[in-house]
Amino acid sequence: MLGVTPQQGRGFFRQEEQPGAPHVAVLSYELWQNRLGGDPGLVGKTIQIDGAGVSIVGIMPEGFHLPLMGPVKLWMPLTLSDDRHTRYLPVIARMKPGVSLARATGYLKTVAQRLADSYPATNAGRSVQLRTLREEIGRDGGSQEALIVFWLVGCVLLLACSNVANLVVGRAVGRQKEMAVRLAIGAGRGRLLRQLLTENLMLFLMAAALSVLFANWGVRWIAQAIPPEVRGYLPNSAVLRVDASTLLYTLGIALFTGLLFGIAPALHCGRIDVNHVLKENTARLSAGGASALFKNCLIVFETSLALVVLVAAGLLVKGLVRMHARDPGFTPNGLVTARVELPDSQYTDPKRIEAFKKDALEHIRMLPGIRAAAVGNFIPYGGSDGSAAYSVDGRPVPAPADRPFTLIDSVSPDYFNAMGISLLRGRAFSEQDRSDSLAVGIINQAMLRRQFPGQDPLGQRIRLNRIVTIVGVVKDITGQDDTDRPYPQVYFPYQQYSTKSMTFVLRTDSALQDTASGVLRAIYSVDNGQAVLGVRTIEELMANQCAPFIIVGQVSSFFAAPCFWQRSEFME
Repeated sequence: MLGVTPQQGRGFFRQEEQPGAPHVAVLSYELWQNRLGGDPGLVGKTIQIDGAGVSIVGIMPEGFHLPLMGPVKLWMPLTLSDDRHTRYLPVIARMKPGVSLARATGYLKTVAQRLADSYPATNAGRSVQLRTLREEIGRDGGSQEALIVFWLVGCVLLLACSNVANLVVGRAVGRQKEMAVRLAIGAGRGRLLRQLLTENLMLFLMAAALSVLFANWGVRWIAQAIPPEVRGYLPNSAVLRVDASTLLYTLGIALFTGLLFGIAPALHCGRIDVNHVLKENTARLSAGGASALFKNCLIVFETSLALVVLVAAGLLVKGLVRMHARDPGFTPNGLVTARVELPDSQYTDPKRIEAFKKDALEHIRMLPGIRAAAVGNFIPYGGSDGSAAYSVDGRPVPAPADRPFTLIDSVSPDYFNAMGISLLRGRAFSEQDRSDSLAVGIINQAMLRRQFPGQDPLGQRIRLNRIVTIVGVVKDITGQDDTDRPYPQVYFPYQQYSTKSMTFVLRTDSALQDTASGVLRAIYSVDNGQAVLGVRTIEELMANQCAPFIIVGQVSSFFAAPCFWQRSEFME
C-alpha cells in the first residue's frame, strides 16, 4: 500500500492478522544490520520477542521510514478485537485512481453515520476526518513551526534586499556624472543598463554564495537542537543538509532579488538627462527629488519589516518565557521515568500484572538514592494519554453523543507523593483500595471546576464503565498536549484498573546513569525477559515536547537581532 516492498522475503498475508495465527515479523534494515549481524539467511528463522517465538518473514529496504510511526524497527500483524471502545488506531489507505479526497471523505462520513445509528452507545457523535499523508506528516513534523520561520526569514531577506537597494540607489546617484559622460561620448543606454544589472546580479550572487556557507552551519545547529527521541517522528529522521535543490533555490532567489531590487537603480541611471547632469554638481544631484523619494520609501519599507520581525520574535520569546515559568503542577526536578509494556503472551491475569507492579516497586525502592517510587499508566509529557466518556451519578444521563470526556489514569498509592502533585482535598489512595473494595477515584481541579463548582465533590459519584466514588482532589498538571492546558482527569487505584502498559516514576538524588542501571536490575530481578522502554528524566520529556517551540524561538531571536540593529539605525 505504501509502495515499498521488502528487500528480502515478503510482507504479511491477510490470514496472519487473525487471532491464533503464527507470530511473524518484518524487520527494518537497521535492526537487521546493527542487532542481528546482517545475517543473509535470517528470513525464515525464529527469534524471541516478549517470550514468544516469532518467525522473520521479511526485511525492509535501507532508509525505509514513515514519520507517523516514529523510530520503528520491527513490524508485526495487528490483530483487531471486537471492542468498539478502541479508538487509538489511525488508518492509512490508498485511494482508487480518480477518487478525490472530498469524495472519499463524504463516503466515509456516511459510513460513520451508519455506525452511529447502529451502535449509538459507542459511535454516537463520532465522525471521520481524512487528510493526505503529506499533510498529516507535516502536522506531526512541525510544518506550522517551519512556516513561521519561513515567513520571518522571508521578511529578513526583504529587509536585506531593501538595504542593498538603498545602497545601490545611493551609489547610482553618485555615478550619474560618470554615466552622463559615457552617454555623451557615445555609449548606448542599453549597454549602461546591462552593466548596472550585471553589477547588481554579481553582488547578489556573491551574497548567495556566502549564504550557502551560512546555511551549512545553520542546518547543523538546528539538527543538533532536535532531541534524538524526536528525530524518528520527523521526515528523513531530521537529517538536514544543503543539497542540489537547495543550491538551485538559492540561485533562483539571488537572480530574482538581484533583478527585482537592481532594476530600479539601473533604470534611474538609464533615464538621466545628460545636459542637466553635466551642469549640476554631485551634491545637488544626490538631493534630487526622485532618488530621495525612492530612498525614503525604502527606509519606510525596511522599518516596517524590522518591526514585523521584532514583534513576531518578541511574542515567540514571550511565549517561551511563559512556558518555562508556568507551574506544571508537579515537581520535575529529580524525577526519573521508566516505561514498561508487559507482553500479552505472559500477562493475561490481572493478579499477575498487579504482582509485577508490586514486586518491581519493592525492588526499585531498595535502590540507593531513591526517595520515592510509584507507577502510573500515563504520565505528563509522556506522549500518550487515555480518555473515557463519563456522567455524574444522580444527574440526567446525556445522550451518547453529548457525554463529556475525561482523561483517566491508573496509579499506585504513592504516585502523587513521588510526582510532587499536591493533594487539595480528601485522601490519597492506599493499599486497601483493592479490586474487591469500593471503586474510588481522585479528580483534578479542572474536573472540579467543570462538574462541581462551589460544591464538595467528596462522596460524589462518576459513572464511567463503572460507578466511581470521589475520595480526593489533586492539583492540575500540564503536559497532556502541546497547549499545556489542564483537562478534566480522574485517577484510579492501579489495583482496581489493571493495565499492561505502565511507567515507573522515581524521585532520586542519584545520577541518571546510576538510576537507569539500578532500575533495569530491579525489573530484571522480577522478570528477566522484560524489556524497559528507556529510562529518562521527566525534564527530558518536557524538553522533547517543547523542542519545536524552543527551536523556532531561537531561530526567530537570531534573525531578529539584525532587525533590532536596523531599527536602531533608523531611529538615530
